[in-house]
Amino acid sequence: MTRGRCRQIDTSHHCCPNPDCAYRGWVGWGNIRANGHPSGGPWRQLLCSVCRRYFLETLGTLFHGSKHTSVELIVHVIGFLAEGLGIRGTARVFEVDPNTVLQWLVEAAEQLRAFSRHFLHDVRV
Repeated sequence: MTRGRCRQIDTSHHCCPNPDCAYRGWVGWGNIRANGHPSGGPWRQLLCSVCRRYFLETLGTLFHGSKHTSVELIVHVIGFLAEGLGIRGTARVFEVDPNTVLQWLVEAAEQLRAFSRHFLHDVRV
């Protein structure tokens, strides 16, 4: 029996990223717990109950890191780039530095490369 109210945050789609953890990479084993929003930020902090390591739910995504920009802005910028608008044009439209737009594009490309390697490596066309 646990104290307090029942946990209501679904963490079954997260896994521990710690390379030294016995549960690293295993999804849905019940070892991940939500631990609130650090510093009142938008992302949840998660805790692995096995190795006692904390990490943000955005770890391994385009939104992880010290970005002080809204998710919507990053998604719109990447969308405009995907539609064919150039880096400088996109920077002008959203009033951000072109180097920032380039960095987001590079990070999105790295995410896509990792996704392709993991999920699309055996696709026969």
